[in-house]
Amino acid sequence: MGLSSAGNEFNRVTDSALEGIGNLKKIVDDVLIDDNDMEEHLARVRRFLERCREHGITLNQDKFKLAQSSVSFAGYIVGVEGIKAGPEKVKAIQHFPKPTNITACDPSSLGRAVSWVVDQNLWSYAASTPSLKSEIRIHVDGGPRQSL
Repeated sequence: MGLSSAGNEFNRVTDSALEGIGNLKKIVDDVLIDDNDMEEHLARVRRFLERCREHGITLNQDKFKLAQSSVSFAGYIVGVEGIKAGPEKVKAIQHFPKPTNITACDPSSLGRAVSWVVDQNLWSYAASTPSLKSEIRIHVDGGPRQSL
């Protein structure tokens, strides 16, 4: 088994090819160009398409959306009303298994849930954690107590 740097090389090449195009956000192979003015937007999209052609970057015609008020970008729904978690992120949290033991309640196990909560700016999460912790019961028999 070996390591592949193909993903890193792809990012390096595409970052370099698209450098200098304003209002362009890129995360791996997702690209978002946002503008408030349609003329500016079309000019920027044209520049983006020209750069892709110059550098041999192939685009997926089915994923290409032009002048949309809301689009899926890097797992989020980005639009005129702001940024929301995409349906896959929400589904992952809705189906997140209930912790059944103390190990399942450690920070690494709850990382996905915490990440989603932070993404959603639900700062009330802190208020909900004491109830989670209070449900955890640790029973220690005489052996460990005696060794202390």
